[in-house]
Amino acid sequence: MNKDLALSSREPGLLGLHNKDAITMEKWKARQEKIGRFDVPLPDLKAGVDYRHELAPSIVERIDKFEKDRGGLAKSTMRMLSTVLKSWLKFCEERAIPAFPQVNSNAVEIYLMGLIESDKSIATVVQYRNQLRYFYNYLLIFNPANTPDVSTIIKSLKTDQVEITGESYQQTQATPLRKAHLDLLLDRHDELDQRLTYQLTITERKAITIASTLYATCLREDEICRIKLKHLMFVNDKNGDVAVKVSRTRSKTGVGVRSKWVTGRYAVTLQRYFNLVSSVLDGDDFLFSNVNNSLKALTPATPPSASTIVRNLNKLFNQLKQILEELGMNDASISNRKAWTGHSGRVGKVIDLYQLEKMKIPDIQLVGDWKSPEMVNLYLREIIELEELENNIPE
Repeated sequence: MNKDLALSSREPGLLGLHNKDAITMEKWKARQEKIGRFDVPLPDLKAGVDYRHELAPSIVERIDKFEKDRGGLAKSTMRMLSTVLKSWLKFCEERAIPAFPQVNSNAVEIYLMGLIESDKSIATVVQYRNQLRYFYNYLLIFNPANTPDVSTIIKSLKTDQVEITGESYQQTQATPLRKAHLDLLLDRHDELDQRLTYQLTITERKAITIASTLYATCLREDEICRIKLKHLMFVNDKNGDVAVKVSRTRSKTGVGVRSKWVTGRYAVTLQRYFNLVSSVLDGDDFLFSNVNNSLKALTPATPPSASTIVRNLNKLFNQLKQILEELGMNDASISNRKAWTGHSGRVGKVIDLYQLEKMKIPDIQLVGDWKSPEMVNLYLREIIELEELENNIPE
């Protein structure tokens, strides 16, 4: 036998490893450290295994494999799956029942019922069920989330809610961040910027730049988080005004994606923030990483979290409400609505493209990289309903 061969195990189905393979595996591990899904902490999955069960060895083997490759999932999907598994493991632990395998589908039924009774949205309940179903399929064991009884609960959620509330079911959308909102906020920031006695902080500039870029590009929240300085290219248009090209590596719909352009006031805002932070950030650093008001880069190689985006948007949302109050204005699109989220820019952009730019739905679909017009129609539901109502009012 070749002296370079060393069997790691005599069990059938396992490959004898060459000594060069150790180097390959080390390089592979280093490669994984650059991939977002491996940054997401997982709960202790093995704590939920019933080691008395005959399938325990194969379940542990599949868990080990999942922890090594994370199923090839995107970071955002991995984050959601981790949340669901943590919740599911806690549910099983409180009832002193194993999670893997779980042979009783009624355990999943009760789990989903608990989510519904805790006022989780229908979309969230469906997502939790789908994540559980995925993981049990990955483990190659009986799938308690895929039984007819569980499917019946999921299928009846919308019709049950309609019957209980007496109102039609409408999926809640993020509060829209619209051009009119950004105009008011940018006006206020420009006004403050011109005062001799006041200087906008890095934190304030970061918040308005996040909002402007979200809206201008129609990017998803996780795509905004992944923007690095090297992804931005500043050019001047034929009028001499600045425009910013935002290169992308991938989106939710795939890796063959087009660049985005930021123009007008939004480009000026982005350029101002870039000029400040580029003095302490390198090309490979994340644009919206943690830079304090003393212009010190704290975690330049770490992308901002979703909660960071939301926190910055919350500040602007409250500031906008204050501006509207000072001006004696009422905006129905934000009154009695929750604060903006990382999805608000896309929702607001879609509405403005439809209402202000008179763009057709197929064209809007291309702007937001949607595979189908379903989400565009969902965002425009209230707008289209109002249009239909106005068109049907007798003269």
